[in-house]
Amino acid sequence: MELRFAGAARATKDLDLGLDGDRASRLSSFGSALQLGFDEFIFRLRPQPRHMELADTVRIEVAILYRTRAWQTVDVDLGPPGSEDADLVCPAITGLAEMGLPVTTPVRCLNLNEQVAQKLHACTGPASGGRARDILDILLIDSLGRLDYAQIRIAVQRSSQNEERTLCPPFSTCLLHGVLNSNRSLLLSTPRSKAQIKSHKDSNSCSTRLRLKRRNSCLSYYS
Repeated sequence: MELRFAGAARATKDLDLGLDGDRASRLSSFGSALQLGFDEFIFRLRPQPRHMELADTVRIEVAILYRTRAWQTVDVDLGPPGSEDADLVCPAITGLAEMGLPVTTPVRCLNLNEQVAQKLHACTGPASGGRARDILDILLIDSLGRLDYAQIRIAVQRSSQNEERTLCPPFSTCLLHGVLNSNRSLLLSTPRSKAQIKSHKDSNSCSTRLRLKRRNSCLSYYS
């Protein structure tokens, strides 16, 4: 999201990569790639990767050093490759060239429609607790005029078939409109004072509870 939309997107703490092979081979390939380094950065895999069986994904912590000094640690999820219909994205992030860092362009990324489909699965499925951020991501894509309802529907159906699961509740354009319309106010509120910020947080907390009630009611309706 940040690669596509720069400052408009929320900051993320992890990185998702799609690689061929089983989890062990993905981890081996990723480790070999990190050995190549980048500019004056050094990457080190931390021990004890976490295997997520249901998602066929392995999560690994990567310690990043710059000029031999500790800089940051990033969680990387190594999952199976997505659809062959990838997007070639020119990074929208600014400041890298000004820092003298080489910028690779374009970058092969997960198709945006498939990414939205995955977020819909995440925020409506059985393990949807704490996935409100996915709704905000979809709202952002919608506000930028990048939502293609017809293609997202196809992507949702394809991912459901590939993962031998169905979206709960069943996907429809009405569902996507409902998710967007019930949460659009979260993006429109722009607090300025400390009192407004506190009110904004309280409102967001209340909106989240209401959203979960609506989702649970919707799940009960379709079950």
